[in-house]
Parts: sequence; structure tokens; C-alpha cells
Amino acid sequence: MLASLRSATLVGVDGQVVTVEVHVSNGLPGYQVVGLPDKAVRESRERVRAALLSSDLPWPMQRITVNLAPADVPKTGSGLEVAVALGLLQADEVLPPDVLHGVGVVGELGLNGSIRAIPGVLAMVDALARHGCTTVIVPSACAGEAALVPGVRVRTARTIGELRACLKDEQPWPKISERPEETEPSTADAPLDLAEVHGLTEARTALCAAAAGGHHLLMVGPRVSARRCSPRESPGSWRRSPRRPPSRSRGSDQRPVSAPREHSPRPRRSVPPSHGQHRGDGRRWLPARPTRRGDARPPRRALLR
Repeated sequence: MLASLRSATLVGVDGQVVTVEVHVSNGLPGYQVVGLPDKAVRESRERVRAALLSSDLPWPMQRITVNLAPADVPKTGSGLEVAVALGLLQADEVLPPDVLHGVGVVGELGLNGSIRAIPGVLAMVDALARHGCTTVIVPSACAGEAALVPGVRVRTARTIGELRACLKDEQPWPKISERPEETEPSTADAPLDLAEVHGLTEARTALCAAAAGGHHLLMVGPRVSARRCSPRESPGSWRRSPRRPPSRSRGSDQRPVSAPREHSPRPRRSVPPSHGQHRGDGRRWLPARPTRRGDARPPRRALLR
């Protein structure tokens, strides 16, 4: 049997709608995911199976094929696991066939069946709303973020078993707040300290060296909080300290230049004359006799008068 429902993934910072198609057929038991899944999506098989069995829900002992469309878009993250689990339940006729019509599902599954939060819910829900989804099912921790998208009804559940019961109208949906709770005002203007940055030993060393010498600093990498806040730490240490003027010689505006060092000529190495060459005193050099085995050292050349 075939089941199809809507989910979403992140492509950069934008949400991308993904159609999750689950097909359960006769054959050797197996699980195959197609549609450019990454490592996290391929590993979802074990998490989905353990979550269903932990919630007393059936796992089909048949050949399971999961297609993630469009096939030419890479699928990343673990936000498709709840959609895959619901697709399996719908393909196995545990859920009614039209219960997920116009519903978008995002979330990660734990081994105990719990539905965990994922990053980028706001972008995913916005993409689902633009593609015609009027209801979204998100983790309970992400309900306030999903409620920021206008015109979408947000549903939540804590476990996959509770989600199945709510979809079959066996129990009411949990209540959620319309807007996220207001957080405390930002403390961006408060004085910071470099000691609050944990780790990043090389970056801290570079910051200290740049602050001490008044040098420029270029930080390359993703926009993480540690890279953004590190240059703002210890604002007093970034005050440019006056540099010491270069030392000058007395009575002169220029620094004294040391005289070049005089090098003595290298003595020439005496080269022994060739065979038959005269020494200049009427005598000639003769070749030495060959060295015999056992001699301690080669004999000296014989001098012929």
C-alpha cells in the first residue's frame, strides 16, 4: 500500500517542502530510502523502528521503500522521521487514508517514541503554509515558533503514540499557546569578558595578540555566536595603546648603520701536483705504489730527484 504526506527540510536558511512517499509491499523485509538523503536521513530507519515498537505500534515485516520528492534536492537533518513513521502507519492501515490531507509534519523521533525538537521550524512551517498546508504537526518545544506563521493551525504531541491517538480522535489535542513566551531583553550592550568564551584556544590567542599589538584581525568561518561575540569581549583591551617611537642615535636624525663586516680571504687549499709535474726545485712527483691489503695507511708518494 502507498501513503503520501507533506514534510519539509532546510536548504541553507530556507525551507523546502518534501513529499514523503512510503510504499509497503510483499517481499523480503527491508528498508530503503531514495531521493538524495544524507547520513542522518539514512539512519532514521533504526530510530523509526525503535520508536514504533516502543510505543506498541506495528512495524511492517515487508519490503519498505521511502521516496523523498523532489528527488534532485538534497534532504538533510532528522526532521522527516515523524512523517516517515506516520506514513508507515498509514500504509499499514493503522491510520485512515485521508487523515493527513493538507497536514504538514516535521519532527525527530527518539528511541522511546518521544518527538524531539529540530532547528529551523519557522522556515519549514512557512514553506508548508505557502504550499497549501493549513495544519502543521510540530514538536511541543517548537509550537511557539511555529505559531508565528499566520494562517496555520499548529498541532503538537509529545510521543508518537499520543499523536496516533489524536489523529484517530481517541483523545484531544494538547493545548498550546498562540505566541511564544516573551524573553528577557537582550544584554548586547552589557560589558563582556573574554573569560566567558569557552574553548577556541587559537581564536583567543589571536585576539590577545591583536589587542596587544594593535593589529587588524580577520575571522573566517560560519556565523556562530562564539565568532560574533569574541571580538566584542573585553572592550577595554581593544583600546589602541601608544606605540614606542623608534630609537634614534644622539645628534643624528637617522639610526646609525653598522659598517659592513670585513672578511678575510679564505686560504687556498694546496692541491697535490699531477704525475710528472715539476716541484720547482728540480724534482718531480711520482705516483705512489698501490695500497696493499693490511696496510694501516697508504704510503706517501715517492720523491724522485
